Amino acid sequence: MSRHRYPDDVLSCRILGPVVVGIDGTVVDLGGPTGRRMLAALSFGDGAPVSDSRLAELVWGDDQPQHMAKALSVVISRLRLALGPIGRRYLERTTAGYALVIPPDWTDRGQFVAAVETGLRQLAEDDAASAVPTLESALTLWRGDPWFELGDSVALAGARAKLAELREVAVEELQAARLACGDIAGAVASLSEAVTEAPYRERRWELLALGLYRSGRQSQALAELRRVRELLINELGIEPGPVLRSLEQHMLAHEPRLLAVGSPKPPPARSESVPPAVTKPLSTLIGRSRELQRLAESVAESRMVTLLGPAGVGKTRLAVEHAANSDREVWFVRLADVRTAEAVVAATAEAVGVVHLDDAPTAQLRRVLENRTGLMIFDNCEHVVDAAAQLVLPLLNGCPGLRILTTSRRVLGVDGEHIMSLDPLPIVDEHGGDGAAVELFLDRVRSNRARCDLAPVELDAIREICGLLDGLPLAIELAASRARAFGPRDIRTHLRDRLDVLGATPLGSISPHASLTAAISWSVDRLAPADRAFLLRLWPFEGGFTWQAAMAVQPPEHRDRAVLAVLAALVDCSVIGADVTTRPTRYRMLETVRRYCHDIDQDPAATEAAHAAWVRRLIAGFVAEGPFLRVGAAFPGLSAELPNIRAGIEYDIEHDPIAAMWTASSVEWVEMGVDALPGGKHLLETALTACPSSAVVARARGLIALSSICFERGYSAEAVRFADMAIVELGDDPAGDEAGRVLLVALLRRVGGALVLRDARLARATIDWFKAESADRSVDPWMKASAMLCEGSTLLLERKQADGEAMLGAAREYAAKCGFTWVQGTADVVLARNLLRADPDPALARTALLAIERAWAVFADRGNPFDLLGVIYAGAHALATLQVREPAIALRAWVIDQAIRIGDDPQRYAHLAGDEGEELMRRLLQEQQGSPAERMGRASTSAELHQMFIDAVRSVC
Repeated sequence: MSRHRYPDDVLSCRILGPVVVGIDGTVVDLGGPTGRRMLAALSFGDGAPVSDSRLAELVWGDDQPQHMAKALSVVISRLRLALGPIGRRYLERTTAGYALVIPPDWTDRGQFVAAVETGLRQLAEDDAASAVPTLESALTLWRGDPWFELGDSVALAGARAKLAELREVAVEELQAARLACGDIAGAVASLSEAVTEAPYRERRWELLALGLYRSGRQSQALAELRRVRELLINELGIEPGPVLRSLEQHMLAHEPRLLAVGSPKPPPARSESVPPAVTKPLSTLIGRSRELQRLAESVAESRMVTLLGPAGVGKTRLAVEHAANSDREVWFVRLADVRTAEAVVAATAEAVGVVHLDDAPTAQLRRVLENRTGLMIFDNCEHVVDAAAQLVLPLLNGCPGLRILTTSRRVLGVDGEHIMSLDPLPIVDEHGGDGAAVELFLDRVRSNRARCDLAPVELDAIREICGLLDGLPLAIELAASRARAFGPRDIRTHLRDRLDVLGATPLGSISPHASLTAAISWSVDRLAPADRAFLLRLWPFEGGFTWQAAMAVQPPEHRDRAVLAVLAALVDCSVIGADVTTRPTRYRMLETVRRYCHDIDQDPAATEAAHAAWVRRLIAGFVAEGPFLRVGAAFPGLSAELPNIRAGIEYDIEHDPIAAMWTASSVEWVEMGVDALPGGKHLLETALTACPSSAVVARARGLIALSSICFERGYSAEAVRFADMAIVELGDDPAGDEAGRVLLVALLRRVGGALVLRDARLARATIDWFKAESADRSVDPWMKASAMLCEGSTLLLERKQADGEAMLGAAREYAAKCGFTWVQGTADVVLARNLLRADPDPALARTALLAIERAWAVFADRGNPFDLLGVIYAGAHALATLQVREPAIALRAWVIDQAIRIGDDPQRYAHLAGDEGEELMRRLLQEQQGSPAERMGRASTSAELHQMFIDAVRSVC
């Protein structure tokens, strides 16, 4: 009989053998095998909910009912009926599944675990007399396989193995406690039987030999140690562990302490005489504390974890740090120099300690590890993933106490594999300060230079170096090793053109590669030939690319290949990354990999030409489809391609300047916003200079694009000047429909600049000119909407308030109908600014707020951040007029912060608000610098800011 008693009036559950449930000491009939399986499955949750799918898997296995939810409900209902009014209250339904909500000490499983832990603690405290009955009582609870009714379910393998291992430990340490108490004869008898039951558990042989020695049978004790050695070598191919070898030497030396009655302690996980399987490198791990914690959690939750990432990202280092911190037994298998499947098995055997491999080495490894608990790390698997996978599967299936961690640039594709992707170190932290990449560089520089007082310009160089190296730890360490020879600024200069400025991998490094180039080559050169050829066509892309872009530049000889399959293969090999949070997915190549691919590309000129041709087709498609009417949907996708567009234009400036000018001007032609193309003004001016004799219309388009850039940047006089130059280029009577259309656009740009300059005369003359030129022409709807906006703004400038507001309203409505949302939103912004420029009348300010609310919704949907910042600044101005201080301060702070982040000039928005509005904001901020409202604004998201504005509008309107 068990010595354990369950409390009265509770539900007891015994699962260490056939399931038995009792209530008030009376066994409950659970209504047949299905009910018993259901109760066993519920107990597996240990008080937590078990999901419906897991319950179905445990109860029915592969033969699940067609209507699973209904079948579960029926079984649970019957089970509740069997448990009666007392027991059914412990069976709960939650959103996560069904739960058997009872404390651990109401189950034999919980009592068993607690008793074993208590007995081991008592033994460690040299209280063997108490440990003996405690461990005996724990073992009496064991009646058979845990969750007997659930068969060989894979879902239970880990939990069963843990309980089984705990029972084996209890069996062994009970005999250790008996030896400590002087019950040598009883312990030897039990241990003789125990080594037969589990012959590969060395602790049992240790205790048996020690008991024999203490009973005066030294020769028999030594014979048992020889017997276990022969057994392990003949059957598993491994030598006994250090504890058994050490015990044999102590016996041969007749050490007196072996005869002392006391508790023979189990060997520690890492004894002082045996070095750990994995030791930490001497250098400090920088910036990986979160990843280290995440890896520990992943290994605890999953038996198979793959640490995935590109070359040099620090996968091996993270695995080594985890292993060095682990309290498990660790086997570290280095595969960098391994090439064949046989060599993978041999390297694994060497790590485990197998000295003689038989004809079935995988089965032999499985026998060696089947009763052991530990972590096996396969390092650098990417070139032998198939062989590693073929070994991992039988080990996982046959060794329930084994967990496996692999580091690889490719996934193994094993069922149950948990992927943990490792990203490069951040250059900037979440607070805008220096990130872990910069911290790593500084740490390594300080270890290489006796004095390390870095000037601000050197720190700036270090930040740029870390960006050029993608935040890859290996690359950063190799760059830092050159600091003594070159200094950060020279390293930065050389890195812009070449990677060989980086140092070699230092002696003792855990990296298997001699240099960063070798590490990248390891990945690229092992690709399938067709995949490698495809990869080499992708290096010209800057800022990433879509699958459609990749398809457009693929090698001509591989046009029939499935692009998505190739991209997936390249992602799996970690030579490109995929951002699946965007639509469509954007792929990106690290800068270091891009440079390597450029260097080994046999025909880089053809690769660049293919990329530039794709850029021209991309822009032509937007222009041909009427981009003004679809810019809201187009902006996110097109803005993501701006780095690529710039690269294409730069290539064309050298090889086809006319095409370069057309592309550059078309980017502005599709209404991209504030100097959307980085350096767009300079590129346009360069292209115009490079083709002075190009077609009149082409040059006029370029000049209009320059006018647009200057207008959006706040250089209104320059905007008017470039518009006038375009008009002059076209002549007094432009011939052809396209030339006439371009003239109308130039006039609209001219009037826009005049309005910002508040030159009513110039604005009126230009809008009248536009009316005259458009009288006998077909005018695009977007042009008509823009002209109505300009007319309304001009009327307001001429102080014709009612007429101007009416025209702006008409422009907004017409623009909404034709789909030109920029005019739709801008009409409300112009109206709001005009109302706010008047005396700060609360009624007018409220009207302005409602107009801004409408404009905010429009520009938020367009995706253009620059227009949205202008709207939000106008909202801050309106709230300030109404003395709604905190939201006004928060909105203004957010605009300034975001403008700086995207490289815009915050003063431009102050200029648009007008002198009166900005003076009001300055007064409001006089005593509010650094206020909580300002800090809150800078820390808010756009969605939080929008809600703050809506709440403020509702409070005053």
